[in-house]
Amino acid sequence: MKTKEFIRRVSEQTGLPEGDAMTLTRATLRGLAERVTGGEANDIAAELPPELKDVMDRPQQAPADPFGADELVGRVAMATGLDREQALEGVRAVFATLREAILPTELDDLTAQLPGEWLALMQPEGAMRNA
Repeated sequence: MKTKEFIRRVSEQTGLPEGDAMTLTRATLRGLAERVTGGEANDIAAELPPELKDVMDRPQQAPADPFGADELVGRVAMATGLDREQALEGVRAVFATLREAILPTELDDLTAQLPGEWLALMQPEGAMRNA
């Protein structure tokens, strides 16, 4: 999936302009990269378009930072200026789009490293409409 399509899908799901959808996407992917091992972050980055890869770049042996889903939403809200509810729905939209953008085997590897509260965020339901 190309960057423009990825961002367009996030924008459509959230109702945000594409520039804001890019900021949201990058903040969400940055948080995801920190929550999984460096090797997994790099595997996901390899499937992303060049404009999104850099936020997932981590040292191969970097450990996962075990922060919760609520902290991710807080980080995204802080990075984007969205309120927590908009950030939550935005994270869901980014994850829904990510699920479409990466191979199913890579998605399985990713979800194997995440706790249930994170997996709930990866469900497509609840993506914001016309925020």
